[in-house]
Amino acid sequence: MSKFLGRWVQTGNRGPINREQLNEATRGAIARTMFYMRDTYGFRLNRQDVKLYTAWNHQYPPDAWEIERNRRIRVIQGLGNGYVEGYGAK
Repeated sequence: MSKFLGRWVQTGNRGPINREQLNEATRGAIARTMFYMRDTYGFRLNRQDVKLYTAWNHQYPPDAWEIERNRRIRVIQGLGNGYVEGYGAK
């Protein structure tokens, strides 16, 4: 289990995120994080999760804090989340 945005979520190959416990405000951020983890670290997502996270990503755009947080991470690490930075560019 990992804590993400104040919520406990199940990660890895142990099963999907418990969707019922997530509030709507965190869904887009979780989707973009999961896609970043997949693309950057090879985190595996099943087709059902990709479909869900794609919907969440479109339905819940990054808020001001997610954009600022990503900016700060890029300054420190030199790498940001392209799903936040390029939101709506496609």
